[in-house]
Amino acid sequence: NNDNNINSSQHHHHHNNNSSSSSSGSSLKDELQRTFVKQLPPGVSVLPQNNSVVALQTVLRDAQTDTEEFVFHTDRFCQMVLAETLHHLPYRALTVQTPTDTPFVGVDLDPSRICAVSIVRGGDALKNQLLEMMPESVVGEIIIAQSGSDKAIGPRLYYCKLPKNVHKTTVIVMDAVISTGNNVVMALQALKDHHVQQRNIVLSCLIASPQGLRVIKRSFPDIRIVCGAIDAGLDGNMFSSPGLGAFGDRYFGTDDYEFEAKSEESSAPSTSSGGNGVPAQSPTSLTRRQSSSAFDLSTQLPEIEAPVIGNLRPRNDNNDQ
Repeated sequence: NNDNNINSSQHHHHHNNNSSSSSSGSSLKDELQRTFVKQLPPGVSVLPQNNSVVALQTVLRDAQTDTEEFVFHTDRFCQMVLAETLHHLPYRALTVQTPTDTPFVGVDLDPSRICAVSIVRGGDALKNQLLEMMPESVVGEIIIAQSGSDKAIGPRLYYCKLPKNVHKTTVIVMDAVISTGNNVVMALQALKDHHVQQRNIVLSCLIASPQGLRVIKRSFPDIRIVCGAIDAGLDGNMFSSPGLGAFGDRYFGTDDYEFEAKSEESSAPSTSSGGNGVPAQSPTSLTRRQSSSAFDLSTQLPEIEAPVIGNLRPRNDNNDQ
């Protein structure tokens, strides 16, 4: 081997210098990744940062990527993350007979025992891909919004729809980007309030900051977390960096959007009633600069007991949506 290396270096000196540099760079990157993963909280799995995974991130992180390309590559990334997520679900042994009349001892997963819970909107990208894989899965949705005018208010739970037997299932909680982790903690608290055990929860995300993961694990140490990649950290605006930008806007092709509590009449109180003498509530509408196929919050908010805050910009956990 040494002779081969010497001969190779004598005849292809310039080429091998480049290869050596490339190999050293790759080895250094791999070593840094291994060291970084070791520093993560226990129970966190990260996809191997091989060329195929990094190539997807390169497209997604590029500010010049258009919506069509962003959606296409996001869906591929989601499939890779979900494939790793499914590894952490409860399987049962199953023996089948092959076409060669030979028994094969394998495993089986019951999709009806899986509940896919999306933190809207970013989590919808993962949820849609999961339902392609397991259409029999039951689903739930959680909406968490943050006040754009007063950061001190923090995230607030606006909508939570879960199946009645959610505590009897393994729950996959999905969000695209985890920055501070506060939104995920609030969603996990909602599951806890519905008697879901931490050991039955797997959190699946595309990108996460180390700070966000530590916040989540501090509150819910027994859940399992699967990440497509780990960012370097949070920037001065508490965005995950280098990040993906405003994921929901990029994936659904929308600009910034906001809630507005409006009455159908301009400023005068409504005098109409719902048939019981009680004045009708002012309808809540969702104003966007562009229409999209995103989850229609305007049809959900009237069911929510929490008051609607005028001019609320739901930039959950900053760029988590």
